[in-house]
Amino acid sequence: MLTAPPVITESLRDQTVVEGEPVEFRLKVSGNPPPTIKWYLNGKEIPSQPQPSQTSPSSGPLHTCTLTVLNCSTQDIGHYTCCALNVTGRDVCSAELFIKGATDRDETEAGVAEVYVEPLFGKLPSSSSSSSPLRSGSVDDPVLALVGETARLDCKISGHPVPDLTWYKDGRELIRGGRYLMSVNQEGVHSLIIKLAKISDSGVYTCRASNRAGQATKDIFLNVEGNQRRSCPLFVEKLRDVEVNDGDPVEMKCTVAGYPAPVVSWLRNGKDISLCKDYIVKYDLRSGVCQLSIKDCMPDDSGAFVCIARNSHG
Repeated sequence: MLTAPPVITESLRDQTVVEGEPVEFRLKVSGNPPPTIKWYLNGKEIPSQPQPSQTSPSSGPLHTCTLTVLNCSTQDIGHYTCCALNVTGRDVCSAELFIKGATDRDETEAGVAEVYVEPLFGKLPSSSSSSSPLRSGSVDDPVLALVGETARLDCKISGHPVPDLTWYKDGRELIRGGRYLMSVNQEGVHSLIIKLAKISDSGVYTCRASNRAGQATKDIFLNVEGNQRRSCPLFVEKLRDVEVNDGDPVEMKCTVAGYPAPVVSWLRNGKDISLCKDYIVKYDLRSGVCQLSIKDCMPDDSGAFVCIARNSHG
């Protein structure tokens, strides 16, 4: 059987109980090899928990995971997180435990106030294992997929307690299952995987992360295109040398073709200029026109400018 990352198919649910009563958290997860399960309360691992039992529905092995809290007290109130992981990835989900008539615990067992951190979206790690360059998913650099292929949208999120993530398409919540898979890898990158992509899957996808401290959202643009003949990038119009006076504006332009649409970057004297605020870069995906503009040229701007285009074929 092929390996597969853990995917939680039935999530945890918030629980409210009377003090002194038991409570059980339960979820179901798939994955091969069978995932290892770790439980956390307010960010601290709960030791010595039993590993999941296994059933075999028609869709493949499914593992049932439970956490039982006996004689609930105010010390058990908090944010419970289950992490399922194997060699190919991981998936997480969380739920709250409330006790009737009690307030949430504000201090740890050591008496030190627990610090909550709002969800924050970070930069995706570089993908050295993939031949396809990472795309930001912005309106100018959307994630690209072909009809019938698998589309993958990624985002990296941090926060404490571990944020819960919800995905939306054009404002409509997406439910795990069918063509939609949701997972987290070992680097903490959350992914929405869309199988057998369709033209109608194109649009704006929103990842919403929330925890006790607050919430954050990130929009990712997906463009699904019809099957075309793939080709490596080719500059059909190349850059030309430009000479200007001190203080004058300048514009450098080239045109690139290729499928899938290439990812474009610019270098000046061998160094990336993406963080330089004085340079304005534009790239039209449809026409392939790449443009670099400098509003007020200075002597320090002199040098060799290079436009680089990459896609999965070169």
